[in-house]
Formats: sequence, structure tokens, C-alpha cells
Amino acid sequence: MKVPTIFDTILNPKANKNRQTPSDSDLTAEAVLMLLAGMDTTANALVVGTWGVLQDSKIYQKLVQELDAVLGQIDTEVTTEMIERLPYLVKLLAILYSNSLFLTCFRGL
Repeated sequence: MKVPTIFDTILNPKANKNRQTPSDSDLTAEAVLMLLAGMDTTANALVVGTWGVLQDSKIYQKLVQELDAVLGQIDTEVTTEMIERLPYLVKLLAILYSNSLFLTCFRGL
């Protein structure tokens, strides 16, 4: 199942029936804004998340097994289709971003 991105939604002709489709420069401006606005928060969350995964060998091993099974020894860029086949990684990221108590967010996985 493909998860729609913000850009899929913006460019969806059904969702934008009576609106003008954004130009490439509009989309670029939105992407830069999202990147700059979320860069620091995302970096901090990923550092804490990486630390959390490395602190729990069970979580680490399960994640490595999933990554090896889906990605293996790939010689190409990772695609969104590949990411969609990583449910454990997606679950970890969802928990990380939705949980304000980062130090306890990995319990129960």
C-alpha cells in the first residue's frame, strides 16, 4: 500500500478540483520550508531514536533483520516502495514522533 506524500495530495486533481495546480517553484518553496522548519526537531528525534534502538538489543536485532530482508545488499537508492515494506521501522518512527517521553517510547516492542 502506497502512503501518499504531501506532494501526492497537493498534485491530486480530484482534491484540487477548482484550484490551480501548484507550479514546480511553489512545490520547491513548500519543500524547502518544511525541510528548514523541521530539520532541528527531526535531527534531535533521530538522535534520541537511534540511541533508544541501540540500547535495546532485541529491538536492534529485529530492525536489522527486517532491513536485511527487505533491502539486503542493494546497489540502488532506497525507494518509497522499499520503505513501505519495512513495517517495524515505520512503527518505530511513528512511536518516536508521537511520543513525548523519548526515553520510554520503545517499551513493549
